[in-house]
Amino acid sequence: MIAPAIERASGRDFGPVPMNPMLMSDRRKVPAVIAKRKELAETLATWATEEASTLEQELSELDAMRLGEKVDWAAVDKRAQAMLGRRKEDAERGDIYWMWAHVYAQTRIDEHKDKVLELSRKALALEKEPLKRSELFMNVGSAELLKTPAKERDSAAARARVVEPFLMGLKEVLDLDLPEEA
Repeated sequence: MIAPAIERASGRDFGPVPMNPMLMSDRRKVPAVIAKRKELAETLATWATEEASTLEQELSELDAMRLGEKVDWAAVDKRAQAMLGRRKEDAERGDIYWMWAHVYAQTRIDEHKDKVLELSRKALALEKEPLKRSELFMNVGSAELLKTPAKERDSAAARARVVEPFLMGLKEVLDLDLPEEA
């Protein structure tokens, strides 16, 4: 049973793990132990499903904070930090940084270039999903372009700095070996 490992990783207590019925000497107790093990497995499955849906819901709520007339950036940052405080898994933290970067990038990236760069780079260090990674590389490239003064954009060094993240994002998508037609 994987319950102890899940408890260590999540910090939650799911109660005692019933003995493996194959190791029991008193066969009369086996049906009750099997029932307890099944109940524990169902509890773990419910917890895992709730955790996943909760994160998806929180990410959606974070994204929704960018809609409307004026974005409360302090509230966006506070919510994202709180979400990070509750999540320890790299994949979950990567998703949070990805959405946090997405909110900034899709809402006045020109005013938040440095924040977009910071969050996108943190997300890239954790995020494994290729499509999200490609979006993050696009964020980095766009923010780098906007950070570069217009009169310096024609220099070879500036072009190289700006184009590199775009090409890395393209490579992530090309590595997926997608069909030419959907």
